[in-house]
Amino acid sequence: DTPTAAASSHFKAEDGRVLQDVYDMGRELGGGASSTVYLATDRRTKEQRALKVLHRAPFDDEYMTAQYEAYKEATEAFHTEMKVLRAVDHPHIVRLYDAFQSQSGFVVAMEFCPGGGLLNYLETAEYFGEDSTAAAIRQICSAVAHLHSLKIVHCDLKPENILVSGQTSTSEKHSCPLLKLADFGVAVFKGDK
Repeated sequence: DTPTAAASSHFKAEDGRVLQDVYDMGRELGGGASSTVYLATDRRTKEQRALKVLHRAPFDDEYMTAQYEAYKEATEAFHTEMKVLRAVDHPHIVRLYDAFQSQSGFVVAMEFCPGGGLLNYLETAEYFGEDSTAAAIRQICSAVAHLHSLKIVHCDLKPENILVSGQTSTSEKHSCPLLKLADFGVAVFKGDK
């Protein structure tokens, strides 16, 4: 589903930007209980982005406490992810392009990886041999080592949180897709007390 222009206009950033003025919204890529990810095109650069929208939950009296706690947890995870993505610059970590808060929720524009998650990629790949597996592991280890050098621990490393960029890694002599580590909502900064 694509958000309507009316729905998009609710995403007016605190700095005055309106979501539909910045991005052409495309199809839904996925999501969960508190957020939805859309394919979007940056109107200025014409580049595709994955737009993650964390929705503000409507709270009703009967379930107010549970809804508030779930939203608070999702908001904290969103802020953690933004803190990590702003701190890192690595070829195997998904890139952050934009993030803002609106009256309807939080919006983050990230690098779009058309290959989807690594788990799905492996389930549908015709062949992914030992050399490709070793190359994939090297890419993810490089990303994790970079995070650790910044005292960041991912805490949710799994194939679903590794994205396939759609390109082939140029640093590997064996055919392996370029992989990007994503989903830093439960990451921990070891330097924080």
